[in-house]
Amino acid sequence: MIPIILTSIDRFGSPLSVYGQNREQVLGGDDLQRWTDIIYPEDRDGVLASLERVRQGGRVTHEFRIVRPSDQRIRWIREATFPLLDEMGRISRIGGIGRDVTDQKAAEAQNELLIKEINHRSKNLLSVVQAIVHQTARGSDSQTFALELSARLAGLAASQDLLLKTREGVDIGELVRSQLAHLERLIGFRITIEGPFIRLTTGASQTIGMAMHELATNASKYGALSNMLGTINVKWSLSGSGADRCLEMVWEERGGPVVSPPTHQGFGTDVLTKIIQVTLDAHVDLTYARVGLRWLMRAPTDNAVTPLQVEQGR
Repeated sequence: MIPIILTSIDRFGSPLSVYGQNREQVLGGDDLQRWTDIIYPEDRDGVLASLERVRQGGRVTHEFRIVRPSDQRIRWIREATFPLLDEMGRISRIGGIGRDVTDQKAAEAQNELLIKEINHRSKNLLSVVQAIVHQTARGSDSQTFALELSARLAGLAASQDLLLKTREGVDIGELVRSQLAHLERLIGFRITIEGPFIRLTTGASQTIGMAMHELATNASKYGALSNMLGTINVKWSLSGSGADRCLEMVWEERGGPVVSPPTHQGFGTDVLTKIIQVTLDAHVDLTYARVGLRWLMRAPTDNAVTPLQVEQGR
């Protein structure tokens, strides 16, 4: 049996046993059994195969996990293993220099997850932009197309700005205020915003953000904000329990011109009804009452609210 020499260093380069024990405790002399026992079971075959390559004269750098005996924590080790020759040029020992790279592996996994999430969000965003362009072009003449498209993309960008700030979801209150930023002077005066802290998923943030933009635009053109007296109340809550738990959101207008259903259903109506229904598996009730428009949405929490929020019971 060719004996093995283990040398372990920490991330600062000073001598330190990453195994939590000294060489004698880890190896038990030249017996590999104690050492292989602390290697994570799924990684043992790969480590032994690497040692065999070194016994044949090769040099190997490999990564594997151990269950550290001192605290039973799983640690990642990156080890350079190499043969040591005697005076006759024969392999007499195997040397190894190992480094604890657990923190580095965690950072790499986090970066990989972030890249996947960015890629996923980018694809979703591109699909949303394509739909906005297509639907706006279908429902607008050449003179209004650029203005309407620019406004809708600005609303979408406002939602994206919030999404970039956090990976845990966007608070509904922040989302609503971002879509009504151009009407900020009316908030607390003619516009009331009320509801608990609730984090939305990425998909729900994009879709509900688009709905808020369309509602605000229509209110300014034809509804409660098109005169000096109308008011808007935006509110939301979590209702029900268990499988029936849902996110309920209401946009309600009062005091504007007499309301009547539109003669033409364009992209705005699709966002408020069909797109919300399909994206969030939601129930939507869009009512054109004479006293003012009312938009009600009820969406299952698993489609609209972040899992963390549901676990917290908020």
